[in-house]
Amino acid sequence: MRTLNYLSVFIIGIINSESIAQATYLGYMFIPTAYGNYSELTDGTISTAIGNDGAENINLPFPFEYMGITYSTARISVNGWIEMGQTYTGPGAFNELESTVKKPLICPLWSDLYADSQSEIRYETIGEYPARIFVIQWKDLTWYDGSPLRKSFQVRIWELDGTIDFMYGPGTSSGSQFSVGMNNHIGGTGNFISVTPMQFIYNFTVSTTTANNYNYDLSLLPENLTLSFVPQQYHYYGSKLYQTPDSVFVGNQNQKIIAIIIPSHDGGALTPPQVLKFYFNTYGTTNLNDIVNVKLFSTGSSPYFSNNHQIGETYTNPSGLFEINNITGAYLINNATNYYWLAYDISAEATAGNLVDGNCYKIDLTGPPIYPDSLLTDPKLVIIENTFPTNLSIGLSGDFLTITEAIQSLENQSISSPTILELLNTYNATNEIFPIEIPFINGSSQNNIITIRPAQNATNINLISNTIIFTFQNATFTTIDGRPGGIGEEKEISLINTSLSSSTILFLDSTHFNTIMYCNILGSDTSSTDGVVSFKPYNNTNNTLANCLIANYDNNLPSFGIKIFNDFQSGQGGSHHTVINCEIKNFKKAGIEIHIADNSSLIGNIIHNEFEVSSNSLSGINCYARHVTISKCKIYNLISSELNSNDVYGIKIPRGWGGVVDNNFISLSGNEQSSITGIYLKGELFIGYFFYYNSINIFGNCESSEGSSCLKRDWTLTENPSLYPPWYLLNNILVNNRVNTSGNGIHLAIDSNDPYYSADYDYNNHYVTPPNNYIGKWINTYASNIEEWKILSNRDPNSVSTDVNFVSDTDLHLTGGSIGDSLLIGIPISGITTDIDGELRHLISPYKGADEVDSPVFINETNKLPSNFALFQNYPNPFNPSTKIKYTIPASLNPSKGGTLVQLRVYDILGREVKVLVNEEKQSGVYEIEFDGSSLSGGVYFYRLTARDPSTGSGQRFSDTKKLVLIK
Repeated sequence: MRTLNYLSVFIIGIINSESIAQATYLGYMFIPTAYGNYSELTDGTISTAIGNDGAENINLPFPFEYMGITYSTARISVNGWIEMGQTYTGPGAFNELESTVKKPLICPLWSDLYADSQSEIRYETIGEYPARIFVIQWKDLTWYDGSPLRKSFQVRIWELDGTIDFMYGPGTSSGSQFSVGMNNHIGGTGNFISVTPMQFIYNFTVSTTTANNYNYDLSLLPENLTLSFVPQQYHYYGSKLYQTPDSVFVGNQNQKIIAIIIPSHDGGALTPPQVLKFYFNTYGTTNLNDIVNVKLFSTGSSPYFSNNHQIGETYTNPSGLFEINNITGAYLINNATNYYWLAYDISAEATAGNLVDGNCYKIDLTGPPIYPDSLLTDPKLVIIENTFPTNLSIGLSGDFLTITEAIQSLENQSISSPTILELLNTYNATNEIFPIEIPFINGSSQNNIITIRPAQNATNINLISNTIIFTFQNATFTTIDGRPGGIGEEKEISLINTSLSSSTILFLDSTHFNTIMYCNILGSDTSSTDGVVSFKPYNNTNNTLANCLIANYDNNLPSFGIKIFNDFQSGQGGSHHTVINCEIKNFKKAGIEIHIADNSSLIGNIIHNEFEVSSNSLSGINCYARHVTISKCKIYNLISSELNSNDVYGIKIPRGWGGVVDNNFISLSGNEQSSITGIYLKGELFIGYFFYYNSINIFGNCESSEGSSCLKRDWTLTENPSLYPPWYLLNNILVNNRVNTSGNGIHLAIDSNDPYYSADYDYNNHYVTPPNNYIGKWINTYASNIEEWKILSNRDPNSVSTDVNFVSDTDLHLTGGSIGDSLLIGIPISGITTDIDGELRHLISPYKGADEVDSPVFINETNKLPSNFALFQNYPNPFNPSTKIKYTIPASLNPSKGGTLVQLRVYDILGREVKVLVNEEKQSGVYEIEFDGSSLSGGVYFYRLTARDPSTGSGQRFSDTKKLVLIK
C-alpha cells in the first residue's frame, strides 16, 4: 500500500520525465484533480438498467483495450460499475474489488445502489474518431427505495489513449459502504486497483494488494473531483496524427492536411505543458511547388478544423523538411484532447490531380519532446479544381417549400460545393415544423459552407413560434444570413420565440463553425438557465453571432440575452465562440453570460436596457471563462427598479483566469439603492488579465450606504503570488461622479483588495467628485487624492487625476477641454493599434481611455528634462523573446562631471545576475533599451535600475526593481 500526496507533485500526464518514477498500478498511472468540471449528460441513450441490481448489455462505440485485452461489449450495472465484456452476469451488489468472479469491472462507486424514479443511467459517445470519449452517467442513484442519500457520477473512457476517468457530480455527503477502483479479467490479489480517498485533496491511498471495500464518507468524492487512470504505455506515445480524406482546392488558402491530437492528463497542475515547436516533413507530395505557405492552427479540444487561431509563424515555400516555431502561450488544455492542424496554402498554379501530404514527426514541449503516432495519415490528399456554389430556392414554386425539407434533402446526400438556400418572397414560415433542426451535413467544410439567406428581392421574413426556432445539433459550417442576396446591412430575417420558457436559438452538442449574422433574434426566456440565444455542452466551438439584434419579445424580459454554457475543462466543452457587433438589449440578469467557453471573443457589442428592470443583480457581461477578449463594447443604462439593495456591474469577472479587456465604454448610474461596479475582477489569475484603454463613468445619486467603484479587484487565494503572473491596468479613464443625496455610500475610482498578487497599474486617469468620494481604497485604507494613492498602493507612478469632458454621461467620446489635454496622454501598447471606433491610435502619444481623438496631444519638449529618476514596467509583459525597458535620468548635480552613472541589470528568481543591459554614465533624458531573452529559459525575472551621480562619489541616488515574465 502506498499513499500519494499530489500537493507536492507536478504531474504532466503525457510527457513529464519525472513521472517515469511515478508509481503505476497494473500499467496505469493514477492522476487525481479537484479542478475537473462535472457536466451532466442530457442527450445520448437512457439505459434500461433500473431498480435493484438492474443491468444492461451494450456494444462499445469503439474497441477498447483494458488491462491487456480489447473489448467490444460492456455491461452497465445500477450498482456503480461497468464490466468490460459480458462474462460476469451476476448482480454485483456486494462490492468486492478482490473478487475472482466479479470481473473485469471499472468501479467509480461500487455499492449496493438503487435506481428509483428520480434516478437515471445514461450513456453517450462524444467527439470524433480517433479521439472519441464514451461517457456512462449514473444520476441521483440512491442506496434503497426512499433513501435521502443520493450521488451522481460518471465513467469516461478515451479512444485515443485508453484513459479511464472517474468524474463525480453532486450528491449527499454520506452513504453505505462503497469501493472505488478497477479489477482485471484474472481477479484476486495483485489484479485490482483500490483507491481510498482521504481527508485532503490529492491525498489518496492506492493499493493492488489490499482492497478497501469499506469507504463511507461521500464528502471525500466531492463535486468536480476527477480520478484518472492513464495507461503507462501512452506516457510518450499518446499523441496521434489523423488525416481526413478531404480534397484540397487549387488556389485556396488554409487547406487542412493533418490533425495532430495530443491528450493531456495534468491532474491538479495549475500550469499545464506548453507546446514550443512542431517538426514536419512530406513524403508523398507530387510537387512541392504546389504548396505556397505552411501554417499551424489550434482548435483547443474541438475536433473540427478552423483557421481562426493560428499559432507560430507562417512557413513559406516549404521543402521536404520544415518547422513551425515561435509559438507563444500555447498551453495544453488540462484533462482534454488538444487539436493542432497542419494547413497549406495551395498555389493558384497547382496541378489538379497532384497529391499533397504532411507528417509531424516530433513536438517540443516544456519537457521532453513527444513523437506522434502517424499510422492514421493515409490516404494522401488530392488537389482538385475550385467549384462554384449551388443555389437552391425555398418557397412556393421553389425547389423546396420549407427550410426543413431543404435541410433534410442535404442530410440525405453529401455536398461537394458551397450551397446557398435562398428564401423567396413566397416563403411562408407557417409551413415549418419548429424547431428547425440543423444537423451535420456530410461534406460541409470551410470550403463548402451552407448558407440560408433571403433571395435578393425578399424582405421581411419572419419565423415566429412558441418554441425554439433553430436548433443546431452536430451542425458544422452553416450560416444564417439575414441580408437579401448576402449583401448590404439590412436585417430581413426575424427569428421570434413567444414562449417564456425556451430559447430562440439553441446550440446543442458538437456544433462548430456556424454563424448567425444580420438577424433580429427576439425571445422572452425568463428562466435562470437560458438566454434568447443559448449554447449547451458538450463540444461547441467556433460559433459566431455577428451584427444581430438580440432582444426581448413583446413586454416580457428574458433573463439573459446570450447564455453560453460549456464544459471546457472536462475535455468536451466549448471554446472560440465570437459575439461581434451585436446589439443586446432588455434583459433582467446579464446581456452576455459566458461559462467555461474559453478563448472566446466579445467584440464591438452594444449592451443596454431601454427601461428599468426588476433585478437584484444586473450585468452587461458576466464572464467565468478563460482567455476571453472583451473589446470595443458599449455598456450603459443598466438600472434596476428594485427599491432595496441591488448590484449593477458593467463587466463582471467572478473567476479571473486570464483575458484581455480593452477599448470599452462603461457608463452606469443604477438607481439610488444600487451598488455599482464598472469592472469587477475576482479569483485566481492563472494566466494574467490585461485592462487597457477602457473608459468608465459612474454617475447618479445615492440614497443608501451602497458604494460604487469604477474598478474593483477581490482576491480569493493566499498562496505564493509568484506562482501567478501579474495583471495590468494601463491607459484607462476611471471617473466616478456619483454623489450622496441622503445616503452615506463611499464612491471610488479604484478598489483593490489584492495583497497577494503582483499588479501593474500605470498611466491611468483616476478621478472622483468629493465629498465621500475617494480616488482609491487599498485593502482597508482610503486615498483621497492621487498622490496618496500612489504612496498607499505603490503603483500608478505616472497616473493622474483630472476631470474629463464626455459627450454625455452615456456617450464617453471625448469633447471640450479633454481634447488636447496633455494629462490624458497614455503610452503605446503593443498589439492595440485602434480605439473603440476602429480609428488608429497615435503611435507615440495615444489618448487614455477608449476614444482616440483625431486631434493628437502635443507636448512642447523644448528645454524640458526629466526631474526625477524613474523605472517603467517593460512592454510587452509577458513577452517572447524580447521586450523594451524605459527609464528616465534627471539632470546631474554636477553636469561637468559627464552625467550619471547608470546600471540596469537582469536577475533570475534566485537573485543571480543573468544580463547587464546598461553600465555607463548617462546624460539627463528618457531612455529605452531592448532586452532579448531568447537565450534564457521561460520564467519570472527581475530588472533593477541603480544610478549614482559622479559628483557624490559612491553615494547612491536611486534604485528600483520590477518584475518581467518571459514566456517560452
